[in-house]
Amino acid sequence: MTITEKLISEYLGKGEILDQYLLRLTIFIEDIVTTNKLEVYDIAGRVKSLESLKRKLASDDVGSIVSVKEINDLIGLRVVVHCLNEVLPVVKVIRENFKVLHCLEPTNILNLNPGYSGYPMHVLVVELPENRQKFLEYERFSGYKIEVQICTVMQHAWEKTETYLGYKHKPFPNEKLREFTQLAYMLELYDSELNAIKDFLTPITWQSVLPENSVEKEIKVVLREQEKEDLQVPNPADVTIDEFAEFDDISLSKIVPDKGVPIDKTALENVILTSVFVRHVDGVIATLYDARLLYVDKAMNVLVDAIGLVGAIKTSGDIEELLYKYRKGVFKVSKYIFGIKKDHEYILKGVSVYLLLYLLVARQGDLEQLRNYLEIFTFDKNLVNKSNIRMLVECAADL
Repeated sequence: MTITEKLISEYLGKGEILDQYLLRLTIFIEDIVTTNKLEVYDIAGRVKSLESLKRKLASDDVGSIVSVKEINDLIGLRVVVHCLNEVLPVVKVIRENFKVLHCLEPTNILNLNPGYSGYPMHVLVVELPENRQKFLEYERFSGYKIEVQICTVMQHAWEKTETYLGYKHKPFPNEKLREFTQLAYMLELYDSELNAIKDFLTPITWQSVLPENSVEKEIKVVLREQEKEDLQVPNPADVTIDEFAEFDDISLSKIVPDKGVPIDKTALENVILTSVFVRHVDGVIATLYDARLLYVDKAMNVLVDAIGLVGAIKTSGDIEELLYKYRKGVFKVSKYIFGIKKDHEYILKGVSVYLLLYLLVARQGDLEQLRNYLEIFTFDKNLVNKSNIRMLVECAADL
């Protein structure tokens, strides 16, 4: 009996076990996705068909396998999500709950082959961790590898299209390659634009505009409550920025050197969404506090008005230069505001500009002016309290 015949015989004898394992894996992944409150469009799986196995065994990339347990994709699962920014959270929970043997990321595929004509997805080859393999219900499944694909609806559609056309595993004819590649780019563009739209539509709590007397009454209540808690709040002098050091790798030379254009909403949106440095600082803050950056149109309107009351900022270039100059103070304030309680799902795009403005006003040393400024332009009404005003003044004094 040849090795191929032996492997096929082993495969035929394991059919029931493989089907049971696929069912358990599907339920297990559904459970961990649900537990982590992740949005998923579909979870589907399959056991490799006999015809597919024969084709694989006849190919040159099988190597010297001696058991079907060594076949990476004998069992396959696909987790389909709606948007690109939902892919990595799923990848993360798969990594946390399985032993990863091999990982293939879209960026790696495209970097290794710039002329790649498809729309690749995340692929993980995994197996159950040793502690779970010891469970009675998983013992008979020990050693089998699983291929888990995590993709968007559009990536899923592309793979199905390749299969339908019959060119999933072989080069596409050169005379139609350009048109074929353009289709993949269209799906990739769809995913990118859908991501942006979803971010825009995602709800976020924003301080509503209240009648003046209501604001004053609310602030007084907050201050009275905060006075009781002042002793429990860390002193700004104790807040360090050591963890920001590894991210502080961008220089002023990477910023466009001109002074930019006068600030209006369009100019502000442009600097927040395209400036290398503003995006860098926003990204550092979001990364350290495990949050997503979210664009909120209403916040841009408020921020334009807030900038108008700070004389130091006249143009988009001023924002970049001052943010670079006072970045350590911005990082320190962000740690004080976001670092005490790290359950922030979203942080506003442009948060670094907000914090910069707070510091610029605090540098003027007028506590009443700072309090009034925060009451009108804060992105979080809880910032308007004695402790945070004290913190801003002390951080500004160190600039």
